[in-house]
Amino acid sequence: MSTTADSDELRVSPLELFFDLVFVFSITQVAALLAGDPSLEGLVGGLLVLLLIWWSWSQYTWVLNSLGNEATVMKLTLLAAMAAVLFMGLAVPDALGEGGMWFAAGYAAVLLLGLTVFAVGAPRDQRADRNRYAIPAFIGVLTVLVGGLVEGELRLVVWGVGMAIQIGAAFFAGSGDFRIKPAHFAERHALFVIIALGETIVAVGLAAAGSERDIETTLALAGAFLVVAVLWWAYFDWLTMAMERALAAVAGPARGSTARDIFTLGHIPLIAGVVLYAVGAEEAVAHASEHLDSAGRTSLVLAVGFVVGAYAFLAYRSARFITWERLAGGAVAIAAILGLQTMNGGAILWIVAVTIGLSLLLETPRVRASRPPLSTQEREVVPDPATAPPRRLPRRQRPSLQPARSRGATQRRIRQRRHHLRRWYRQLPGPILRERPPTRPPRRVHSLRLRRAYRSRRAYPPRPGPRETCANQASRSSSSADGRPPR
Repeated sequence: MSTTADSDELRVSPLELFFDLVFVFSITQVAALLAGDPSLEGLVGGLLVLLLIWWSWSQYTWVLNSLGNEATVMKLTLLAAMAAVLFMGLAVPDALGEGGMWFAAGYAAVLLLGLTVFAVGAPRDQRADRNRYAIPAFIGVLTVLVGGLVEGELRLVVWGVGMAIQIGAAFFAGSGDFRIKPAHFAERHALFVIIALGETIVAVGLAAAGSERDIETTLALAGAFLVVAVLWWAYFDWLTMAMERALAAVAGPARGSTARDIFTLGHIPLIAGVVLYAVGAEEAVAHASEHLDSAGRTSLVLAVGFVVGAYAFLAYRSARFITWERLAGGAVAIAAILGLQTMNGGAILWIVAVTIGLSLLLETPRVRASRPPLSTQEREVVPDPATAPPRRLPRRQRPSLQPARSRGATQRRIRQRRHHLRRWYRQLPGPILRERPPTRPPRRVHSLRLRRAYRSRRAYPPRPGPRETCANQASRSSSSADGRPPR
């Protein structure tokens, strides 16, 4: 997806934040769906439902970033989509059963409304590029709608095919023209990450509220919150800035593909890992004094793997930075979860928090030593090359503001400067120059009487004044006797 950058940057509106609140309810419902069915089919189905919810939210992020969020039509569209998302969220707990058609209908309503605005609201010179994505995506939405009519594993297969068609449409529209504003795009995805982390805190808090208030529950709750804090730190320390910088540093077709890879597709395992951690942490806090069962361990292992892998991909795709420390910390955490079978859930949460936290501390020197700097302590704003003012060149390299002159005009300019220089030279006082340059010849006198008077004046100069010395009088009289005018 290519882009044409606009001169004005877009800010997140309050209506967009209100729009995100409906997805908070949907994410909570997905966590309940995953916790209710620990089987492999339930895990795959829950992750597929989460992917469909993420794709519907991402669709409106592209629409609002491209068309703006201040028009009345966009506000009405968001409000109508919120009702459809609420309807879809209500059907999430039974999406793999009898409520699959209701969930598919809500999903189709949300996506079709967004695709219509996305294709019709574009300028005429960009509608062909928008249709390259909208038409295949429309086919994928209809496939998901058909999947709601079937049951069992066939529904998962049809929904997977519909989701694959929509992802393929994003790759098919790689050369389309989409107006992407980096700051708004990065901020919207960061807000959704906060939504997922907030849902984790809610799930853990509800699990602790329903358990006994003893020392084991308290320690497990503290460990669960510490893991959430570490996950927040790992994302918002420098990774968000690096992703926004990578999006702002490119223009043309590269910006659209960068936004698609880093944000739309790269955040899918991150969101899935956070939701799976909510399921595992809820199980660990609810049974803090007992051994963690296989379902809880599987959720935590997948959560750590998805989150750490997503962080590594985002860091490399945005800044070509390999997070060796995070990968090593994630591997140690996964080994501890699988190996320490006799340890209770609270201790496992503390081990995960400590290992990932130490990996962040170990990578800090490399982050600060990277060039360009990635840490917030050495923040460097990368301007948009399409909207930033040109770099100020040295004086010798600056282009002239005067229009180009021909050779004749240049020669005339040189003669004018020489003329002004001569005039200035002639006006200098006598004591400064020993000999003045020759002046213009005296004016011609036509009257014979005036001519004789002029000649006599030159031959016989006036008598010297009282202040002249005798030497000057002698020199003047000698020069007059020679018949040459005195100087």
